[in-house]
Amino acid sequence: MPKDTKRLLSNYSDVSQELIKATIASSATRKKFIADYIIQLNPKVIGIYRLVMKFGADNFRDSSILGIIEMLSFSDNKFRIVIYEPNLT
Repeated sequence: MPKDTKRLLSNYSDVSQELIKATIASSATRKKFIADYIIQLNPKVIGIYRLVMKFGADNFRDSSILGIIEMLSFSDNKFRIVIYEPNLT
């Protein structure tokens, strides 16, 4: 999970963490690939279902989908993003 790998890096900054760094970089690359793919489809509306990372979680601060939404929001394409999160009131 992104927050876990980032915490490992900060807690063990004096130890070589090449594998952890590669995991973080890979996650960022994957999010960019997904955002670019969606943009390439040129949709008018993008639907996002659920913001949480895993079942039963009520915290979505570090959810990967937030990074994808951010990339989509800052693209030059004009589309609407609709988010449905049933746990939010």
